Amino acid sequence: MGFDWIKITNAEKDQLIAHKILLFDCFNTEEGSQWYQSHYNMGHWHYSSDIKSAIDLINRLSSKNIITEIKVIKTNSFLCRMFHKTLNKKTNFHESHSLPMAICVATLTYFETEITNKKRA
Repeated sequence: MGFDWIKITNAEKDQLIAHKILLFDCFNTEEGSQWYQSHYNMGHWHYSSDIKSAIDLINRLSSKNIITEIKVIKTNSFLCRMFHKTLNKKTNFHESHSLPMAICVATLTYFETEITNKKRA
């Protein structure tokens, strides 16, 4: 089934990255989830809407030898894909209206998280 990228909120997208990709262990308990939410409300981990957070995501992935390739097509049109530095694993480019969103879609696709409607991200 997967996650419908158009229907879920940015907060849900960001939590999906934190939980499924970065493997934050705070989601294992109610207290941990509350801790995450309070820090999220303070501005942390806004991967889908904040370029600084998206760059932090890229840096975290690069420590695992995952390379991010970005192309700027025009204003409000970005392409992004991920590939492994040594393994023969890469994704297709994903286009979005914002760079943080393109980074998120490429990341989730690289890690084989099933998302639908990503072409309209």
